[in-house]
Amino acid sequence: MDVLDKIVNLILQDPFLTAAEIARRLGYAEEKTIYYWIEKAHYPGLVAFKRAVLAGQYRPSSASARENAPHYGTIPIISGFSREGTALVTNSRYRASVPSADVRFAWQYQGPNDWIVMAGDWLLLSLVELAHGPLKAWCLAFDREGSPAIRVLLPSASGEPPRLVVPQSYETDATSVPRYLIRHLFRTLE
Repeated sequence: MDVLDKIVNLILQDPFLTAAEIARRLGYAEEKTIYYWIEKAHYPGLVAFKRAVLAGQYRPSSASARENAPHYGTIPIISGFSREGTALVTNSRYRASVPSADVRFAWQYQGPNDWIVMAGDWLLLSLVELAHGPLKAWCLAFDREGSPAIRVLLPSASGEPPRLVVPQSYETDATSVPRYLIRHLFRTLE
């Protein structure tokens, strides 16, 4: 896997990463190395490259994916959610490499393209446990009408509940409730 593919994978995992963070995770001493590779791919900067990656316009050049330690399993597929946000489980199962033991459901997103999530993507979901939750995570949150929306769950000041942020506008969503963490996203590339 070349350097650009590694940068793409990091961006897909966390679109909020800075060039310095990407450089640190890849083992480079300076962030200018990241800018070098992005410029070599003919992008004017990190923001433009992130937009291309998240919109699916830039695809990794590696021809095949490799697994270090495959761990296959089946996950119940849900058809949607009740008004309260409870998963509506079907009799079907999704077969995938399970990235985390706490993945509970697979759901095929059918909404509009929502920044990193596109119609047809499969999302592997786990339940949100705010007391033991991650510092920063993508999640499904539900508004008062019971409609799911993609949000980012961010930590707040000590002692306060985490904040929900709308990815497109970076505005706080104070009305929705986080129900499911997005543990993994599978996209079929055509």
